[in-house]
Amino acid sequence: EAWQLPYAIRHFRIPESSSIVGKTPEGTAIWEACNLNIVGMTRDGAVEYAPWRETRFEADQDLAILGEEAHVQAFAAEHGLVEIGRTGSFAALHDPSSAGFAEVVIPPRSSLAGQSIRQFALRRRYAVEPVMLYHEGARVSSDFSDLVISAGDIFVVYGLWEKIRELKRSEDFVLLTEVEADLRDASKAWVAA
Repeated sequence: EAWQLPYAIRHFRIPESSSIVGKTPEGTAIWEACNLNIVGMTRDGAVEYAPWRETRFEADQDLAILGEEAHVQAFAAEHGLVEIGRTGSFAALHDPSSAGFAEVVIPPRSSLAGQSIRQFALRRRYAVEPVMLYHEGARVSSDFSDLVISAGDIFVVYGLWEKIRELKRSEDFVLLTEVEADLRDASKAWVAA
């Protein structure tokens, strides 16, 4: 709410007849024309979070799309996507203890400084979706893939807390948001049960 960002995530299936089959997220102009973010995609029965810009859409994939309701519905209608209810595939995206928004700043020593997100491959490296950028004091919420990032720039990203923790451990980012969920040791789950 403080960032005035949409936080509703809608789920869609890609039918064979959809115009996005065979295209990449970048090829659909989802960021620049629609100001939407794909925060999850199913592929071979697994979920890919914040898919890379060169990932190709396939028939029968499910998508989790973050954005303003009107923009989401317009994109879905234009490309023939079929809205589906919440599925177990994307359950983590709706659980505040598993996923959320985080604010990160780019320190002077960051290898991202002087590069664009495209060159740095943020989604591919960390599987988080950049949804907003404060660049030189100005808010940028449309496509900023080719904007050269400066030290001091601030990103708002959306992703799984475990992926956001990876940003925290990196020298390329300083995490400003307290991670809401604690790491859980899954090896003790059977003992607890």
